[in-house]
Amino acid sequence: MVNAMSHRRLLILLLLLLQQFGLCNARQRIVEGPTDVVSRLAETVVLKCRVENQEGAVQWLKNGFGLGSTRDLPLYRRYSMIGRSSFGEYHLQIVNATFEDEAQYECHIEETGTSASQTSAAGNLKIISEPEPPRFLSNQTKLSFKEGRNVELACRSSSGRPAAQLAWVILDDADSVNVLRWFGNASETLKHTNLRGGDKKTLDNSIIKDEQDVDSNGLSTITSRISFPVSKAEDQRWVACIATHPTYLSSYKVVSVPLEVLYAPTVEIRLDESRSSLEEGGQAVFTCHIEAKPMENLRIRWTKNDQQVEPAGPQTVILRNLRMEDHQHKVVCQAENDVGKGQASYKLNINYGPRIMTTSQTKAVQRGEPVTFVCEATGNPEPAIHWVRKTDSEQIIAKGTKLTIDSIQPWQVGEYDCVATVPGFSEAKMQNFLHLKGPPLIDFTDRFIKHENGKVTMTCQVRGKPFPKHISWLRDGRPINFDLSNGRIQAHEVHREFGMESKLTVLRPTESDFGIYNCSATNEFGSHSMAAELREPTLIERLTNYGVNPIAVLAGALILLMLLIFLICLRRQCCRSKKGTSFPANKKGLDDPSDVTVRCEALDGVQFYGGDVYSTGELDNVDILASKDYISVPQNNPDLDYLPPPNVIYQATPSYARQMPHDYASSDNSIRYDQSFNSFVPNNHVGLSPDGSHVVDIYGNAYLKHPGRQLETLAEVATPDTESGTPLLVAGDLHDRAVSQMSTHV
Repeated sequence: MVNAMSHRRLLILLLLLLQQFGLCNARQRIVEGPTDVVSRLAETVVLKCRVENQEGAVQWLKNGFGLGSTRDLPLYRRYSMIGRSSFGEYHLQIVNATFEDEAQYECHIEETGTSASQTSAAGNLKIISEPEPPRFLSNQTKLSFKEGRNVELACRSSSGRPAAQLAWVILDDADSVNVLRWFGNASETLKHTNLRGGDKKTLDNSIIKDEQDVDSNGLSTITSRISFPVSKAEDQRWVACIATHPTYLSSYKVVSVPLEVLYAPTVEIRLDESRSSLEEGGQAVFTCHIEAKPMENLRIRWTKNDQQVEPAGPQTVILRNLRMEDHQHKVVCQAENDVGKGQASYKLNINYGPRIMTTSQTKAVQRGEPVTFVCEATGNPEPAIHWVRKTDSEQIIAKGTKLTIDSIQPWQVGEYDCVATVPGFSEAKMQNFLHLKGPPLIDFTDRFIKHENGKVTMTCQVRGKPFPKHISWLRDGRPINFDLSNGRIQAHEVHREFGMESKLTVLRPTESDFGIYNCSATNEFGSHSMAAELREPTLIERLTNYGVNPIAVLAGALILLMLLIFLICLRRQCCRSKKGTSFPANKKGLDDPSDVTVRCEALDGVQFYGGDVYSTGELDNVDILASKDYISVPQNNPDLDYLPPPNVIYQATPSYARQMPHDYASSDNSIRYDQSFNSFVPNNHVGLSPDGSHVVDIYGNAYLKHPGRQLETLAEVATPDTESGTPLLVAGDLHDRAVSQMSTHV
């Protein structure tokens, strides 16, 4: 029972709610009202209004004043309400809109007995007019200014409602969208356009003034004037005045003019690396690159360290023989035209070898004391410095500008060289000397003795501090008496960085000057001495002392010896080549083969006996001159190979004669083989025997004891003036006659 009553109550409540909801929905209301509208002049404008559950009349309010509730709005000929009534549409239409139509419009529903009145939100109508395109007030087709001068332009846009907005920029060209420079607030004004580029944060030094006028029709004219200094960056660019307006939407209209900028030279110096060597002794080739307008009558001037330099070409200069002093100097190229001047500089970076800037130092300290040497050097690149102790090894003992020895010992006394090095250059060296206070130290050996130009010089080097007051010389243990030498022996002392040096000079040295020489020195701490031997120089030393190279002398002597041997061999060969030599015709032109007459001395190799003298025994010398005669040498036997026996006058018949073959001996003591002139000329009397077996002379004497064999030619006989004089015989059978030695005298 209870549940049934509860359900009934809920149902009644639900019905009441549904009834109430239905009543609310049935009330009239505006579901769509007008919004702000911008319309061009003379266009048709429609303002929206849509209602539901309309009970009261609908009308439009213009600035709060009702236009009427009929759709045709007869009091306003260009106004009317349009739309479908069934859909509650009461749109306000304004035809051929004018500036008078600009107002605040509202849609209103009148009150009824069951519904209250209702007014929509207001919508503003704005009528705009497209202005004329912008234009320059001047008629210039090109602007020409010197760099730094102010450009002054004026731009105007007329008959706009509202007035157009004008902005100034510099474009690449007339139709470009690339902005090189913005003026004023142009970047903000033109942000909705497609113009891009330029540095919007660049300092703007322009001046812009805008002027606006409104005519009786409510149309505005705006004029913008700009003034800005021009730079060479704007040369051949375009100055543009750009207008924006609501009627252009996101577009714009532009007017532009080309700009010519005359500017002073802009200069850049470039180093020609392919032709330059920026180091000591090298050269630098520079080119001056210039941008200027105009380029006519351009004047260029080069300077180095403020000193004018003559150019090598129109825009080139060559700096030759660069020095250390040129380092960090400025090379300046200055160019000038009718607008102004421009210049650029190049700082030289010259590589040069090391130079030691500090002076040589000499230090004298006590044993065990510290000592420091300082060495400063300059160079480019910065030099490396190391220290070398002057010894045979010359090893590096330290690096850096300072050399410090904590405790000096005697063996450390000597010369310390500071060496500065720069890659690619010769090293620089400075000598420093370290002395130990104490007795002197002498350096005197054979290598300090020199022979030159007929004199001998002996050098004795003394180190140590304090310097000795005097240096003594002894020869073979006795002091040298310089007065007795009459100036031939002299001693000179010279102060050096390392200490003292004494030179003993001996002019025209003799054997008495040779011996042991002693050099000794004494100071307040003690004394020291050292000896060396002066001896007679060897041949090689003499040659060296006179500036002659011993090796060259030996080589020359060897060449002379070889030349002499060659000449001897050549002469011997010539003597042997006489065989078969033909003699020329005589001066008379006769065809006489005996035109050369020589003296022939034949020495017989047998023993001769004559008179009482020769009858008692044999002669001691078997080479006895048998005969002398002058004979002509035939051309067919120039070497006298067939020389017959010498003329012999037999006074008695010795035993040897009886032993000789019959052909070679005669028992007649009075027979004389008289050798006549031209006896060897070939003829019918001299030649072969009738049987052709051997050679015979005019007397029929045979020269071979072996019948039937051809005569063998005798061997060449050496003359005493070329060899030992011993006859040279052909190997084999001995010849029938003794070999003769021959000398010829033409």
